[in-house]
This record gives sequence, C-alpha cells and structure tokens, in this order.
Amino acid sequence: MSLTLITHMPTNKNKFNTSKNTKDWFPFAKYLFITDNHPIRQSQDKCSSSIEAIFSQQELEQINGITNSFQCDTREAIRIALFEVIKEAHTAYEKTYEKAKSGSTYKGHEGRKTKKRLTLPLSEKQNALDTAAQLNISIKEFLRLAVIWLADGIKEEAITSLTNSKRIGKDAVAKQWSRENRDKPPSESVKKLKESQKDAEALWMYQDDLERVHQNQIYPSTGNNAADELVHQELEIMDIKCSAEGDSWFFEHFGDGNDADGIEILVRDMMRSLDVDYKTARLMVQDELDEQEMLMKMTSKEKLEFLKKRNAPKAEDKETAERRRQAMLEASLRWKEEHPTTYSDTDIDYWKRDSEQTKRIRQEEDSKDAEAYRNDPLLWDEESDKRC
Repeated sequence: MSLTLITHMPTNKNKFNTSKNTKDWFPFAKYLFITDNHPIRQSQDKCSSSIEAIFSQQELEQINGITNSFQCDTREAIRIALFEVIKEAHTAYEKTYEKAKSGSTYKGHEGRKTKKRLTLPLSEKQNALDTAAQLNISIKEFLRLAVIWLADGIKEEAITSLTNSKRIGKDAVAKQWSRENRDKPPSESVKKLKESQKDAEALWMYQDDLERVHQNQIYPSTGNNAADELVHQELEIMDIKCSAEGDSWFFEHFGDGNDADGIEILVRDMMRSLDVDYKTARLMVQDELDEQEMLMKMTSKEKLEFLKKRNAPKAEDKETAERRRQAMLEASLRWKEEHPTTYSDTDIDYWKRDSEQTKRIRQEEDSKDAEAYRNDPLLWDEESDKRC
C-alpha cells in the first residue's frame, strides 16, 4: 500500500501541448484591465484620510499583482479593490475572511510583519468603515479582505471585469508582448521557465511510463494491439478520475499530517492489507506522510531524480524478474504446444492493420507534440515582463 499520491501526475498530454491560440501557450498569467474609466481613476477627490494594516509577504505580492493588472499606481489599485469589494461585501466575506482576519493561520497569510498606510478620500474611507461594521470586522481586516478577494478572483478568472473596466484578452496581451520582443534574446527568467517546463514534462513522461508498466502487469497483452489500446485508454480515464478524487480526498483529510483520526484509519488499513502489527504500520504510515511533505517541497526535476533513484531495481530484483520472465516464457511455450490455435488469414490481416494503425497514430502524436514544444515562442526579456 502506498500513500504517495503527490508523485502521480495526470496522464494528460495536453498539459504540455502548445496551440495556435496564444492563450493556450502563453506561459505567464497576465490579467490586464483597462481601468482609465473606472470611478476611482476618474475621481478628483483629495486623499485626506488614511487606513493602516499589516500584510504578509504573499499579500504584498498580491498588491503588486493588482497594481500591474490595473496599470496604475499602488494607491489607486487598492482604492479600486475597496470600491469593488463593497459591492460584493458578503460574498467576499464568505470566501476570503479566513485569509484576511487578524491572526490568520491560512498558508501565505500568517506571520504578517509589514505595515502599509493607504491614503484615500474621506468618503471612500467612510464607505469602507460602514461596510466593515456591517460585516462585524475591523477596517484593517476589511482592507486585507479587499486586496485578497480581488487578487484571488482575478487569478481564478472568477473576476473578468470591473466597474467601467474590461479585461484585455489574453491573445492580445501575448501577441503584443511577442511583437515588442521578437528580436530580443530570452531573459534569464524565461530560460528558467522553459527549463521548468521541460522538467515537468520529463517527470510526467516518467510517471506515465511507470503507470503503463503497472497496467501491463495487471492486464497482460491480449495480442491484439487495437484492443490493448482501448483497454489502456479506459484505464487512463479511470485513473485520472480516481487520481483527482483521491488527491482531493487525501489532501483534505491528511494534507497537513495532523488528522489523528484519519491517520488511524490508514494505520488500521495497512495492518489488514500487509498483516503487520500496529507499531510497524504506524511507522510505515508516518514514513509515507513524511515523504509526502518532502515531495511537495521539491521541484519537478528533484522529484524526477528522487523517484528514479527510489524505483531503481536492485540487483536481486533484476535477477528475480529475469527468472520470472524465463518461467513465463517457458510456460507460454508449453501452453502453445498443448493448445495449438489456427487463425484465418482474415484475422491475421485485421490484427496487423490494427497494429500498424495504432503505431502510426502514436508516432504522429508524439512527433506533433515534440515539434510544438520545440517551437514554443518564449522569446521575451525581463523588461517587457515589467511593462506588461
């Protein structure tokens, strides 16, 4: 029994495919809005009041993110966030308050140390104070709520328009960036991104190979390539569904390793499946949880190296596998001698055509994937990234 769900990656080649539509291959999440006509940017009111709050590093990055998205200065970006959140106050509260509240332990929102002061018109501050009072939270929490809710909504594409402000299409952003930097060498950040993509693809291919080996062990070949391919396709669909449900279930209950009841269930299950005592099962489960935590902190390249090293067969395993292969071969030959089977020319031709067609389709798909990946047009520099 293994709990190492993090090492499995969905068998979905489209994850690494490129496309003629730039929104499908554009590697950077750029959500730009035309905010020139937003009421905040049109306002001429004097910023005579202020609000202070403490932010975490991730929350500061979210402020920078919405500032870039709105193509304005930081003060205007936060004022826009307050303006927008007031219109969706209760929805934003339900979704985001656990992150924004004082003393939050939510990942990325704990350990706040940096104090920021926002100046804004008195009328805008009063609207924020009134809304915070309705929600029964402090103005500092409400300020964080506005930033986090809007940043999360834009990233998740739940928010695609603001008051009098539309989002620029991804195709337009990508094409403009590509046009402006066509003859420039790739920046170091782009180079690292491409390396990360290649590492992720290599990890996925390794995982896919392992899964196929596992499936072949459980479901031996029928000798009919077309039938085998259909079986593997069905297994892949089942595997993706089970993996998605399993990963969600696992991380919901055991992701932090602190669910005592959940861990106890795993220990008891391991005792039954492996016929070991409680102490041994408890140690095995803890080892799995520790490995989960370690893998979650690794890059794709580090995961690949770790998994290859862990899964590398030992000398005795190779000898055992070879003996088993020889035994199966001998048994197969004996069975064929004892059960002679004749096939018609029609059957042979049918299987041959299926085999050749399956092989040709797979080669064409692999060739297209490789060509698309080699032509990935990531040729931009760091300065253009800042401009966008």
